[in-house]
Amino acid sequence: MNPLAASEAGKLVVAADFRDRRLGRVWEAVLKLLASGAEPNAIDALVVAAAIVESPAARTQFGIFCVELSTMFPRQPSLKYHANLVRRRATLRLAAQRLKDINAELESQIAEPQGDVGTLEERLGALTLELAKRSDVATGKTTYEDASKEITTYFDDLRAGTEYGIPTGIHDLDKRLGGGIRAGQLYVVAGCTGSGKSSFASQIADHAVLYDKRVLMFSMELDPLDIFIRDAERVSQVSRWDLKGSDGDAARLKLLQSGELNLLNRFKSGKGKIVFGQPMSVEQIRHAVLTEKMRGGRVDMIVVDHAQVALGSSGAKKNQPRYLEVKDIAVDLRLLAIQQKIAVVLTAQLNPSESGVQPSMALLRESKDLANSADVVMLIWHKRLILDESKEDAHTPEDTVQTVKTYLIIEKIRAGMTGKLQVRYVGKHFRFESLDIHHQ
Repeated sequence: MNPLAASEAGKLVVAADFRDRRLGRVWEAVLKLLASGAEPNAIDALVVAAAIVESPAARTQFGIFCVELSTMFPRQPSLKYHANLVRRRATLRLAAQRLKDINAELESQIAEPQGDVGTLEERLGALTLELAKRSDVATGKTTYEDASKEITTYFDDLRAGTEYGIPTGIHDLDKRLGGGIRAGQLYVVAGCTGSGKSSFASQIADHAVLYDKRVLMFSMELDPLDIFIRDAERVSQVSRWDLKGSDGDAARLKLLQSGELNLLNRFKSGKGKIVFGQPMSVEQIRHAVLTEKMRGGRVDMIVVDHAQVALGSSGAKKNQPRYLEVKDIAVDLRLLAIQQKIAVVLTAQLNPSESGVQPSMALLRESKDLANSADVVMLIWHKRLILDESKEDAHTPEDTVQTVKTYLIIEKIRAGMTGKLQVRYVGKHFRFESLDIHHQ
């Protein structure tokens, strides 16, 4: 066992992990990857497993061990954090060794009658510059010159109308988001109970599938079967309740065909959406993402529905207030988005506002913590308008008294424009549409 590996992890794993040297192999692989110039952000369980074993089956098993190992570390359940520790210590060891070499050279030169020590400043300067470059890489230091190529591509794509990111299917929303849903960012979609936030998040996922993306959806309240039935209704624009009418056979055929064409076939082609149907923690979500990647798939987006029912971390303090657990969930999901370079859509509960009053982030449950972690916060608002207040009584059909305007409110965005967008919500089909969809 490498002494450095033992000092980092020796107190946090069981003795069995030392007997078969699995832990030692993990840390040796991490050190070799760092020595070869790999970025700490790129070192995850899959990369480490691939560096150690060649057999796909063995790689999957070893990768699962790496994931389990990463969850044993308190507060920072990722190899990135520990890789940075190892890198910093390796940098210090490099500096110490180089200084020893310089000292030995100087002693040798001093011992000679004609010894020349004029290169000391150059040697120390070169060493300082090398260490500074390592520090820049570790801290993600970037200048405009470093990013100029990517910036040019981004502006050219936007000017040409090329989608930058994953389109949501609502054109005005994509414009405000700077081109669509982007990898490495956390998007919070909030709404009151029954506002359609789960349907909207699922619709975003399905539209990503149309662009050959692979999506994992973690539905912690709705059954996966109901999720896929809603998807079929949204795509076919036929309600399950239409099956009871005179055109029931035609409705059934449309629903089944939409499922076959848009859901099953895309999954078989390596794209599509996978739904997990039970409450999970971020650790379990991370495990699912890495396992899916190890199986040869790819993951472009995950949807977590929703924040207030997700499980807290196993490493959290006992009897911790729920708002702190939700804060950790949001922080860890954003970290997952950055580390795995995937887009994360998180739905959240919104407390009801006063009648006719536009909601704000202040109504988010655990609002401060959720909003602080998110790159984008979107609120769903169904504005109820009374057509004739004199008719509003218990005996008047609701649709003759009111109309509803639906808005998507971009309350917070790090790279785009805040504002309010009016959309059409077709509740019976669980579908959000642009107002001009029929004219496009």
